[in-house]
Amino acid sequence: MSLANVNPTNCTAFIQIWVDVNALTTGQITGCYAVDNLHGKGEGSASLNSVVPNKTNVCWQVLPIDPQYAGMFTIDQISAPSGWQSPPAAASLGQDVWTATVASSSGGSIAQGVTVNFNNGSVSWSGQLPITVSIS
Repeated sequence: MSLANVNPTNCTAFIQIWVDVNALTTGQITGCYAVDNLHGKGEGSASLNSVVPNKTNVCWQVLPIDPQYAGMFTIDQISAPSGWQSPPAAASLGQDVWTATVASSSGGSIAQGVTVNFNNGSVSWSGQLPITVSIS
């Protein structure tokens, strides 16, 4: 697996996806909450809109709400076909941290579908979160 070109230590925009394993085992996306360090619109819901300046390095991370959960979480994909100088890619071998660099200088939004996966024994679930990065 090749890792992202952007090191998480070089990011200034941080998006965390908090996952409630109990909700996901029943197949509900309502157990996912996205927050950022930018006071984005929709913060604390499954739909987050983070507003960043052009050329911003963005970092996504997926975390369990329950700190005792010992399973593995990954970001399987961030589908954003355009608008990136460095497209979203895994920055960690465990794929729980992804990074990218915004490239659009014309403003607008980069709609992304963030696919989160967890594996708890024989139970596996993937769901897509509608998270957006808007360029200021």
